[in-house]
Amino acid sequence: MLNHFKSKGYGKPEYNDARRRSQARRVREIYEGRVEEGHDFIAIVGDLNDSPDRDPLKPLLVEGSKLTDVPSGFAGTSSEGGPLVGILIVCPVTSSVCQDCD
Repeated sequence: MLNHFKSKGYGKPEYNDARRRSQARRVREIYEGRVEEGHDFIAIVGDLNDSPDRDPLKPLLVEGSKLTDVPSGFAGTSSEGGPLVGILIVCPVTSSVCQDCD
């Protein structure tokens, strides 16, 4: 599932965080629907414009989620000079077969 969440720039931080949290909730709903349909191997990838430990991504990685962040070793910088966050989140079945995701 390829994603590009709302950026941290161009608006109020509270709005941007709320928008990314809403996007994370929707992706979680879609993911859970795919699981119910019987799909076993699911990866959520893309530029989620946040780090996995921040509140906006909690619907994907906390709050009863079985999804796992796989550190990819991807490094870069954003236009503001901060870290560029590329994220790979996988379901339990995918995680069990993902040995080296670099």
